[in-house]
Amino acid sequence: MRSHLLAALAACFTLAVGVPAEADRVTFNRDYVIVASGNGGSVIDYARRASQVRATGATVQFSGRCQSACTLYLSAPRQNVCLMPGASFTFHAAYGSNPDFNRWATNYMLDRYPSWVQAWIAAHGGLSRRLLRMDYSYASRFIPTCEGRRYAAADIRG
Repeated sequence: MRSHLLAALAACFTLAVGVPAEADRVTFNRDYVIVASGNGGSVIDYARRASQVRATGATVQFSGRCQSACTLYLSAPRQNVCLMPGASFTFHAAYGSNPDFNRWATNYMLDRYPSWVQAWIAAHGGLSRRLLRMDYSYASRFIPTCEGRRYAAADIRG
């Protein structure tokens, strides 16, 4: 019974950063994910997608803003992630559900980030309602650039 309740809460839970200025532009197939603009959304949905990326070995190309739950794509293996100039990441604590679920979702995300992201978040005061923005110049120290990698440019909702 408890697992059904958690599943129902998970299905309803979203992680939002206000009202998105534009729709997400995340191209996803079994070989690659292109994040041109990921405004976030359901932690559960992004956790599922990030898990698929890890399971299939798909490459994630960050080419724009990746905000909120979208940052779970950073959990992909380093060799499967690349960065385009201008890419950025915005982090914050989960909110939108009950306090226990928000705490669980925040810890879930934090636990999946690579150690360099966890260290950066800790150095900037940890996850809270405050938005923490990591820019390309910092992220490019840890994520290889996408030079020479080509992907289809189809746009689908992520």
